[in-house]
Amino acid sequence: MFFGVGSWVSSTVRAMACFAALIFCVACGSPSSFEGACNPDGTPAFPSSSGTMRLRGTVTEAMTGTPLANALVAVERGGLYLKTCDPSKGTAWYQYGARGGADGVFDLTIPKVDSGVHVFVDGHYYGSQLVRAADQATASFALEPETSVVQKPTLANASLQPASVATGQMFTITVDVQSPQGPLSDEILAIEPTTTTSAALDPPTAGTPGSGYPNGTYRRMLSAPATSGSYTYYIAATTEGCVTGDTTSLVLTVQ
Repeated sequence: MFFGVGSWVSSTVRAMACFAALIFCVACGSPSSFEGACNPDGTPAFPSSSGTMRLRGTVTEAMTGTPLANALVAVERGGLYLKTCDPSKGTAWYQYGARGGADGVFDLTIPKVDSGVHVFVDGHYYGSQLVRAADQATASFALEPETSVVQKPTLANASLQPASVATGQMFTITVDVQSPQGPLSDEILAIEPTTTTSAALDPPTAGTPGSGYPNGTYRRMLSAPATSGSYTYYIAATTEGCVTGDTTSLVLTVQ
């Protein structure tokens, strides 16, 4: 579990420690038993599941223990920080998503496999944790607040094309992401809580996993849900230093 750069770090040195937080991002979860195998065509070889598991978690502020409302949650299928099969594409291990409530609690049902849980809250460092396969699994996150000296990644010009579709029709999410302080991570994600899904967006050019991804326009073509209604896609972005940008959202109308 990622706890920012530690409550002992004073605000005057937080900017330097933030860049060093990459170490914590990479090492915060235990290695997964499933390393993230790739098929010959560059797609992930997803692990098989022996059923489903209920994943329930809490998100609080590290210093105060106060619940953090509306946390965005994205889940990798198979483990934590799995091998990126194609760095020119959004990493396909991200499959599931949720949004926490006002009480800081999130709850979703996913396949019963080892899973990497990633949490994003505006104004706080990003957190992650490995959850082992079980009938019922829990995850607790205590996130450090970002300070005013931290330069957060920005998300602009977010759009859906088209914004109104038929069930099952393809549409594209597009957003411009810029990091003024350190490289972006591959965690530029779209999360739709109603359908409990998440997806990593494709970078403008290939990135280097663990070293950084470029600023620019990120996009991803997705299939609309199978049921008519309105669906909110939340977009989250972090840097390799675990700094989280303010999330943005888009509403897709499915007819």
